[in-house]
Amino acid sequence: MKKLYLIILFLTAINAAALSQYRIGGVTIEPIALQENGDSLLLKMDIRIDGKSLNNCQSWTIMPSLVTPDSVYVMDMPYALINGKRKAQLFKRKVKFENERLLANLPYLQVDKKADKDVTISYLFEAPYEYWMDSASLHINQILTSCADKEQWFVLEGIALVDLTPYTPYDLNTLVNFITPEKETKTLHLEGSAYLDFQVGKSVILPDFRRNPQELAKIDEVLNRVQGDTDFEISGMYVTGYASPEGSWESNNTLSKNRAEALKLYIRNKFSIPDLLFKVDNVAEDWDGLLAQLQQSEMDGKYRVLEIINSTSDYDARERQLRVLDGGRPFRYMLNEMFPSLRRVEYKVEFTVKEYSLEEAEAIMDKNPEQLNQYELFILAQSYPENSPERSNIYGVIQLMFPDDIVANVNSAALMLQRGDLVNAKRYLDKTDDDPLAYNNIGVYYLMTDDVDKAEEYFTKAIQAGVEEASHNLTETEKKREDLRIQERYQRR
Repeated sequence: MKKLYLIILFLTAINAAALSQYRIGGVTIEPIALQENGDSLLLKMDIRIDGKSLNNCQSWTIMPSLVTPDSVYVMDMPYALINGKRKAQLFKRKVKFENERLLANLPYLQVDKKADKDVTISYLFEAPYEYWMDSASLHINQILTSCADKEQWFVLEGIALVDLTPYTPYDLNTLVNFITPEKETKTLHLEGSAYLDFQVGKSVILPDFRRNPQELAKIDEVLNRVQGDTDFEISGMYVTGYASPEGSWESNNTLSKNRAEALKLYIRNKFSIPDLLFKVDNVAEDWDGLLAQLQQSEMDGKYRVLEIINSTSDYDARERQLRVLDGGRPFRYMLNEMFPSLRRVEYKVEFTVKEYSLEEAEAIMDKNPEQLNQYELFILAQSYPENSPERSNIYGVIQLMFPDDIVANVNSAALMLQRGDLVNAKRYLDKTDDDPLAYNNIGVYYLMTDDVDKAEEYFTKAIQAGVEEASHNLTETEKKREDLRIQERYQRR
């Protein structure tokens, strides 16, 4: 007898969590759990048959399947069979006589309903999880078969999406590396200019002559400070004499030398500094200083003066041309307004600073951080807790004192990466010129910006350079790569 197919479609996109049960005729399905469970897909549901909805010669077949929206992927799950009394006897007879078709497709669950009693089946199925299941939904075909083997089909479509494992983004555990700077001799400088007055034709410094008391007092203050601090030791004394351009170059050369020597003698005799520490030099005519002043000046004839200076290499010829330019007015202006500041002696005292202990460095930090070298500042910074304001402040001082130093920038970048400040971390890393010392921290930056390929590249190079932290970070890179792949799954949902 020809079978009759009655298909009833129930179309729904409601998630299983939104409904407590699905019922067709005398079949109720509740509740439904369809979820990713580790590497498996798990389907759990209770199938309840109303005792009065199934007579002795009928059967219910429950056939779940998982289907993607485009129906490209379909997975049929094992079916459950509920037989009435006579249907159950017929089923057993078919099995006994080894009906090939039946034996090839035995039910996953098979229950014989007795009389008018209700039946409940706990359905549990597990299958290997595949990524196409992310967007799939559960369909359930319910087939009511009569005594004459006529079938009525009831189809529930899209009744539950796969419940993906709750996603928690991977929390990176990267390790930055700090580099201990090399110990070095600390050399500091204090410098200034003295505008000393000399008697005409003389080069001896008279301490009480004109402005000399004030000018010498400035030098005395610098040298008294250095010699009065037991942490300092003078390692060099530099003196350079300058003369203004009026007069012959030869006479000015002699004059500037004599002025430098005069200041040397004054300093040596007053402060008992050995001759071997002095380096004396002179500039006969300070044309560079004059050019600097002219550039800032609004003097009449300025550009003609500049043209003469730049086009005439002989200093005496240059002066003669300037003296007659425009009736001598520009020269007289320079003689009165600019030349006096060119007649000077510059000095620079170079001194080394003792090496400080951690306790001494801490005491000096607030008052005179310039007396500490990068090594001492680094050791002091590392003595404070990782997120402390003291450590941050000291790294700020290091960056100000050593702005172009590779070690300083690698360490500053490490601190910024620890704080998650990627903008400033990149600013410091850009100043390392891709130095091997920076490879690990560059890799951390790329990993924190989700560029796992670049991160892997730099961690590999850092391992080759002997950076211990890079091996751990390379493992973190693989974890992050997997995490990004999982994120893509949830974005596709």
